[in-house]
Amino acid sequence: CKLKLEVFDGEELTAESRITFMISPATQKTLYQKIVVKAAKFWSPESPHMYTLRATLTSGDQEIDKKDTRCGIRTIKVENGKILVNGRPIFLKGCARHEDFPVLGKTLHGAIIRKDYGLMKEIGCNSFRTSHYPYSRSHMDLADENGFLIILETPAVGLWRGVERLDDPEIVEKVRRMTREAIQRDRNRPSVIIYSLFNEPDSDKEEFRALLQAAKEEAVNTDPTRPVTFASCKHLEDKALDMVDVLCHNFYYGWYTVCGDLEEAGKILSKTLDEIHEKFPDKPI
Repeated sequence: CKLKLEVFDGEELTAESRITFMISPATQKTLYQKIVVKAAKFWSPESPHMYTLRATLTSGDQEIDKKDTRCGIRTIKVENGKILVNGRPIFLKGCARHEDFPVLGKTLHGAIIRKDYGLMKEIGCNSFRTSHYPYSRSHMDLADENGFLIILETPAVGLWRGVERLDDPEIVEKVRRMTREAIQRDRNRPSVIIYSLFNEPDSDKEEFRALLQAAKEEAVNTDPTRPVTFASCKHLEDKALDMVDVLCHNFYYGWYTVCGDLEEAGKILSKTLDEIHEKFPDKPI
């Protein structure tokens, strides 16, 4: 069999690579192939340039399969307390999104998503964190095309209160599977820059470290190119913040605590953030 990779910039072929391999019937094989795009146009929030990667599988003169994947070329790195996109520091300004709209519910068509993205850009957003379920492909496609930076969250939510042991083997295996499937689906998207592995777990428990370690291993094995995090609501009591690359915190001051007193809520928030940063000066928040 032969596998041909082609990279297109619009209709123009910009790079090509071929490989020949042997495979037995009813078996699987993983191939590693390098392709170089010369004078590549980097994807960024300011210029979200997209390429098309075409993979064509042939046997003899017969085409067996062909798959086009939209993708972008960019780098992501965490260094000295900063998030770097294409080697430049970037400050994430955005929101936590849900797939929801009056009448339509969770079935958002393209026009609604475009409207939301337009409103987000009007108020200066360049990023958002997904909620804890898989978003529609059109939702993610439009994020790629509009240059949004995404913290992609897995469905690992609800690991608190009624869960007796966070390191229970059954829970660990489910979390591994959810992490792997979530990353496999969206790892080719340039908009996805960080993986969030949990939402508000009981991370003030020591056994959570074992669960996080399992999820982190699965994430790195599936895609080692992105930083990892999780959304903490335990803050200074959290026992696992040292294990992630970026710190994410959900604060409810003025809502669940000091209800309605926004001035006091602001003071508590500022003090807590300062203490977290003092404890982990090399991690972006």
